[in-house]
Amino acid sequence: MRKLFSGIAAFCAIAISACVLSPSNDQVLMVMNQIANTATGDLNSAIAVANAATPPDVDGATCAQGALTVNAAMQKVLAATPTGATVGAFTSAEIASLYQPGSAQFNYVVKTLETACIAKVHDVNQAAQSTVSVIAAIPTVLALAAPIK
Repeated sequence: MRKLFSGIAAFCAIAISACVLSPSNDQVLMVMNQIANTATGDLNSAIAVANAATPPDVDGATCAQGALTVNAAMQKVLAATPTGATVGAFTSAEIASLYQPGSAQFNYVVKTLETACIAKVHDVNQAAQSTVSVIAAIPTVLALAAPIK
């Protein structure tokens, strides 16, 4: 599970770091805006869906809320750079370094997601294990249901 959350944070770090190495440092803001803006609506939708279920999927809503917390932290970083501003090498390096694996910000993202999503991950794993047992039992059930000759 830690690998999953580390992977999400690492993806963000790689995407942002790749922009630092590109000729246009303005891409840093573009990538962060895409991640932050796309995630907000989708996460709010996921929370609404989880809460609309009967019974409500409290674990799913909590997980999405944790991701929204991380998203808000990313948007706070974005807000520090004025809209339309040209991002220089120093700002790009600072933004990219924030989410490098092992940094305080990276660890915050991982810890926040792990804490918020542990119950949902458990639910999914438990459901997957239950499904494996059902599929394994199908041949036995079909043999019992076969007509006697």
